[in-house]
Amino acid sequence: MSLAFERPFVAELLARLRGEPRLIQMLTGPRQVGKTTGVRQLIGQCGWPTHYANADDVLTSDRTWLLQQWQQALVLGRDALLVIDEIQKVPNWSETIKALWDQQPTRLRVLLLGSSALQIQTGVSESLAGRFELLRVHHWTFDELWTAFGYDLPRYLAFGGYPGAVALEDKPDRWYAYMKDAIVEAVIGKDILQSRKVAKPALLRQAFEILCAYPAQEISYTKLLGQLQDRGNTDLIKYYIELYGGAFLLHALPKYSAKAWL
Repeated sequence: MSLAFERPFVAELLARLRGEPRLIQMLTGPRQVGKTTGVRQLIGQCGWPTHYANADDVLTSDRTWLLQQWQQALVLGRDALLVIDEIQKVPNWSETIKALWDQQPTRLRVLLLGSSALQIQTGVSESLAGRFELLRVHHWTFDELWTAFGYDLPRYLAFGGYPGAVALEDKPDRWYAYMKDAIVEAVIGKDILQSRKVAKPALLRQAFEILCAYPAQEISYTKLLGQLQDRGNTDLIKYYIELYGGAFLLHALPKYSAKAWL
């Protein structure tokens, strides 16, 4: 992804960090859509003293490491910006951030982001209620890919919104391997299976392949269930779809009804 192209969330995030009330800013979204690149662009233009730390760069990220990062940001002075990337890799990160924030709620601007959407969302909903704003960064839109890479509509429909794979489009085997290993398998193996209870991981993977075979089609849960190589019920399929939706791999549209929902 080119640093020259700036996604709209960068300006939105900058406005939030400048404004009031001051809240912890959380970035969540699919893997490989430019969250970290956008944050680097923000750091380059914000003008605040900034301490950036990546939990992926240390062998043992723990509460002590997180406390050290907080203190290093405080040394930079009031209103400095603290950015923690891959925050989900720090054990009990949400409880630690909550305690630090409650001690000094306005001393720092705080931005947290990570590659595991499910783990991030769990942490903020359980421990940081009332202290954060969530900014969801979705896949690249057609307009963004048209502006940055000259996409036309057929190309967009064929290859989707992952800018990291653009250079591989003329090499189908490499493109497929990148999408499978860097996106799909990373989400299933690291995001879903490490943060949710799944009794049969192989069945979860099989369900993804089956679901991908019906793009933009209306299909019943019963039909999907009948293709799984195991017994189950429609609640199992619904649970799998919920997991994949929370991880930004799939999005299911419920059946339309003209009746009012009470």
